Amino acid sequence: MACSRAHRLIGSSLSDAASRDGPSRYDRGRKAALYARHGVREYWVIDAQERGAWMRRRPAEGVYRDVAELSRAATLRPEAEELVAITVPLADLG
Repeated sequence: MACSRAHRLIGSSLSDAASRDGPSRYDRGRKAALYARHGVREYWVIDAQERGAWMRRRPAEGVYRDVAELSRAATLRPEAEELVAITVPLADLG
């Protein structure tokens, strides 16, 4: 079932167990694919312990066209105009 109106941004935080073992394959793989297929415009997976993140943007044909791994020096900022007030400085997490 397709969503009638796609969310602009969905964020996910890794659990403590997932963070110890590295990024969650489920969050970065299956969940990301599901969101892309349903047109979620932007998806972030944040690892607060390691202060890093994986960002996916611009879904097309069921996959994200813009994928990046961000270091603790980065600041996450959504592309959607109505969400520009949201910023997540990764160095401040943890």
